[in-house]
Amino acid sequence: MASVETTALSEGKACTAPAEVAKEDEWKPSAIAGDIATLGAGTVLALAFNTMLVFLIPRLMSVEEYGYWRLFLLYAGYVGFLHFGFADGALLKWAGRTLEAVHHEVGPSWKYLLLQHLAVVLPLIAIAGVVPGLSAHIRILCIGVLLFGLIFNSATLLQYSLQAGRVFRPVAVAAAVPPGVFVVLAFCWSLKNTPTANELMALYGIAWLVVLIHLWTRVKPQFANSSDAAWTLGKTLTTLG
Repeated sequence: MASVETTALSEGKACTAPAEVAKEDEWKPSAIAGDIATLGAGTVLALAFNTMLVFLIPRLMSVEEYGYWRLFLLYAGYVGFLHFGFADGALLKWAGRTLEAVHHEVGPSWKYLLLQHLAVVLPLIAIAGVVPGLSAHIRILCIGVLLFGLIFNSATLLQYSLQAGRVFRPVAVAAAVPPGVFVVLAFCWSLKNTPTANELMALYGIAWLVVLIHLWTRVKPQFANSSDAAWTLGKTLTTLG
């Protein structure tokens, strides 16, 4: 996922900025060890929460509902395809630069990502709603996956901006929070009702929305007045990715 390639924009000046690399003292062995420990802690917590989910979720649902839930998780793992390499291009371009150096590009990048997803997701949702022969479960599952893609890919873009600038603490939090919040929500929900696959999909989306809000408050994207900046940057990063 991580790369140290940095590419300057060749189109337009609205989104260009001098390529500032991280200070040398940030790359000392002690700093690298601290980064590894931070990310490792987030990974361990995520693994612990996911292990809890393996034992918790099957006990809460019927076999049929659990099957739909697993289908959702399967297809949710592919929502990264919806940005067509855009987020990967952002990581390639931003890697090795400070967060301050790329901050002016994060807002226009997210604006492009939002418009791109709306252009793809809305027609697909409309198609899922009118295709004959689909059960209500499958229709809702398709719509849930598409809406989740917007949340997940937005969080990924913000996470990549922090990761490229080596601000790893919020990245570690973003790794642990989704399964952690979800396991709490699912358990609390099960105290009152037997959860359905649709309800778990909604709770899973809420858990990732918490992550998106957390990353948004850490990055605080700024938006250029001109939409040309977002379009130019979007084309460049998609091509690069």
